Amino acid sequence: MNQTTSQISIASRNFARLVRTRATALGINDSPWPRLKLNRAEAPLLPTSVLYQACLCVVAQGGKRAIVGEETYEYDPMQYLVVPVPLPILAEIPTASPETPYLGISLQIDSSTVNELLLELEEVAPSPKPVSRAVYVSEVEPALLSALVRLLEALDDPREKRLLAPAAEREILYRVLTGPQGERLRQLVRQDSAGHRIAQTVRYLQEHFEQPIDVPTLAAKVNMSPSAFQHTFKRVTSLSPIQYLKRLRLHQARALMLRNGLGASDAAFRVGYGSPSQFSREFRRQFGAPPIQEIERLRTP
Repeated sequence: MNQTTSQISIASRNFARLVRTRATALGINDSPWPRLKLNRAEAPLLPTSVLYQACLCVVAQGGKRAIVGEETYEYDPMQYLVVPVPLPILAEIPTASPETPYLGISLQIDSSTVNELLLELEEVAPSPKPVSRAVYVSEVEPALLSALVRLLEALDDPREKRLLAPAAEREILYRVLTGPQGERLRQLVRQDSAGHRIAQTVRYLQEHFEQPIDVPTLAAKVNMSPSAFQHTFKRVTSLSPIQYLKRLRLHQARALMLRNGLGASDAAFRVGYGSPSQFSREFRRQFGAPPIQEIERLRTP
């Protein structure tokens, strides 16, 4: 075993221990750091539609699979997943048990910190390379893993959380930006790049999903032709703009039913559907069950 492999092995065990002691409940656990969440599963998870925010996902124990459109991304404790823009993703945990639970973290990507880092790296011009898929999996390097461990360790003490956690988070984002595939993230945050325009569109859709929206209007908002816009949007997200909008609306409707107690018809109209029957068909296709059954499943402990 060479020195790098040994470093990763020791840091990986420490990382898993820290996640295990903090992820005490099944499912998503909040943490003292606002952008950090921890996940624990003690049984396999079948492909489940989840609306991911822009985040870095790291497995501490076990493995996970993310399906976006026709693309599948698998990652384990030696790899990490980057989702640079909010995306509806089918998440799957192939194996997990009470004795060997799945453990992982997600760190929301703070765009202001990313932009500050790019300025300090003097990378403000658009990349000449063609825009790439937004989602990617990359190898965990010792420096990134050490920064993740420092962030978790700093959360035990209020003073360390205030003084040390921001620096650890900043280093984590720096390691991702300068990592082997960091160019993919940089493409989406550089001003005036094609990737940045798609990221702007995604933010617009998140804020206006309930309104009538068409591709020519979206393309005009980012100064692109409809054909170039559609091609670039699908290249980045693995979904067409209309597919993305439809899945976003379904996720928002599910949240309204679960959190606000709305019925299926009211939720459908609230997110922009004109036909409750069409909403029910597409909801079942997306989540694998009619609205009432899906909400009952989510509410069952």
